[in-house]
Amino acid sequence: MSHYSAIEISNLDYKYPDGTQALHGVSLKVAENETVGLLGHNGAGKSTLILHLNGIIIGGDVRVFGTPVTKKSIRQVRQRVGLIFQNPDDQLFCPTVFDDIAFGARQLGLSEKEVIERVRHSVSEVGLDESILKKNVFHLSFGQKKLVSIATVTAMDARVLVFDEPTAGLDPRARKKIINLLRSLGRTQIIASHDLDMLSQLCDRVVLLSGGAVAAEGKTSDILNDIPLLEKSGVL
Repeated sequence: MSHYSAIEISNLDYKYPDGTQALHGVSLKVAENETVGLLGHNGAGKSTLILHLNGIIIGGDVRVFGTPVTKKSIRQVRQRVGLIFQNPDDQLFCPTVFDDIAFGARQLGLSEKEVIERVRHSVSEVGLDESILKKNVFHLSFGQKKLVSIATVTAMDARVLVFDEPTAGLDPRARKKIINLLRSLGRTQIIASHDLDMLSQLCDRVVLLSGGAVAAEGKTSDILNDIPLLEKSGVL
């Protein structure tokens, strides 16, 4: 266990170029192997916050296992923090599933033998059959694409997995599969979602964002059972 928090954010402000203030003084610590839910209405700042975690947006005091997220450290940070987008089509761009999953692992400078091992392990970890590796991504169902996009970051052996709305757009069966997968993956997880039932099943703690600031944080059951708080912050 490292003596640093997996993620540590101190007093983070962020304003988009058009002048929209997306984050106001957000501070957050996530311990190694903790699963934390990020809850908030659309526009509350969830997506902006998670884009800071692996350097898609760089700014403010954000640390990953003690390393500040800067242009200089971005490669190291992205090995440690895997971001899984809400829409898998934003993540998958190679001609075959194999190439998509191998892409990040190849960036780590591994031998092709190691890359193949990582890809096989990741596909099996997300519950897909190896026969999918030869397929074109465009021929997959939405649920399969979600699973492949998770495999692209587990193949890099990321220690922190950050999910943006992992159950959005899924039918009940695929949703259940994703929830069970997230439970089995271990690692440190940060899950931004409106899916209160999923957060209640998976998260040790929930951070509620409202208007770009932390409105509340605490034990999952305490936050999710506080109906007046959720209504006030626009979640319900």
